[in-house]
Amino acid sequence: MISVIIVTFHSEEVIFDCLDSLLKYNDIGRGLEIIVVDNSNDEVSNRMSDNFINLYGDKIIYKRSGGNVGFGTANNIGFNISSGEILLFLNPDTILIEPIFLKIIESFKNTKLGTLGLQMVDEHLNKQISFFFIRGYFTPLLNFLVKWFNRFDFKLGNMISSGACLFIKRNVFEDIGGFNTNMFLYHEESYIAKKILNLPEKYLLGFRSDLKYIHLEKKVQMSEFLLNEHHKSLSFYYKYFGFNFKIVKYLNLLLLSVKGLVFYITNNKKKLLQLNKEKESFNKLINKK
Repeated sequence: MISVIIVTFHSEEVIFDCLDSLLKYNDIGRGLEIIVVDNSNDEVSNRMSDNFINLYGDKIIYKRSGGNVGFGTANNIGFNISSGEILLFLNPDTILIEPIFLKIIESFKNTKLGTLGLQMVDEHLNKQISFFFIRGYFTPLLNFLVKWFNRFDFKLGNMISSGACLFIKRNVFEDIGGFNTNMFLYHEESYIAKKILNLPEKYLLGFRSDLKYIHLEKKVQMSEFLLNEHHKSLSFYYKYFGFNFKIVKYLNLLLLSVKGLVFYITNNKKKLLQLNKEKESFNKLINKK
């Protein structure tokens, strides 16, 4: 009934807790299929595959991607070997804290749900941002509202749940052609959501605040590689959906300038330094246009 697809890239420290929680809170028995697609290098993959066999046997389907092929491409690999009517794209740094799968199946019955997200919490069970606006012209300028919308579980139709834990109906995922392999990393949720909303069936992007999961996301400083991938995916997304890139450019530069002013006034040198790197990466991208 449900296929869980987890893409891992050097995630040895967290993925086993994730898998243990899936097995612990499996309330549909053989109806749950768990697939791990490994983007790690050979050394890590060899170690991971041995651990999977020793710990889980045939309870987990393990597949090597052959290298770091990107998040979307690896998820598509997992999809191609999956059989569930409902797909769960799950990050390796997530942990279930309650049985959810029977309730998920009930949610998808006789509804127009295309996707379904859950309430994200941290390791102390504090509420985290679980949904946000789909990328558009003014999305960056409206992001200050996201925190408040999440606080009161007020999700609009043009908001998508976090890709850290996102359920999608199989036929819907097939209809949109899966993840776009031109996007190596970042903005996949907006792409998926916009493709779904453009379908003639008018599917809904659902959210359940009563079902929770832990996301152990660590705030890491964006490297030059990650910044470049962030902006490359962003550029592809806007181009793919026909946005006017000049408008996108000026609105993003406005946002970066406002952020810079706030960090300067508050004397936040660390964030200001990171913002300058972000500006540099973004300027390199727009200068190629």
